Amino acid sequence: MRLLVSPDTVLRWHCDVITHRHARTSVKRRAGRPRTVSSIRRLVLRLAGENLGWGYRRIHGELALLGITVAASTVWEILTAAGVDPAPQRT
Repeated sequence: MRLLVSPDTVLRWHCDVITHRHARTSVKRRAGRPRTVSSIRRLVLRLAGENLGWGYRRIHGELALLGITVAASTVWEILTAAGVDPAPQRT
């Protein structure tokens, strides 16, 4: 049996495959969870503005009824970041 390539070439190919596989898996990613979609942020702020008596838990419940899965703490963080006061202080 004759080899068409030298053993050094096969080793180089193997090293290239390993290097590329490692480079693909070690790509830098952002730490933590991805940001909440901006349309959901706008919807949370709209619900808070139109319903002054609703707190973050009620808004979370309404979003769940609409089929939007967002944690209650995420709703609270959106309202806090936007400078919206808690429900009893908004009325």
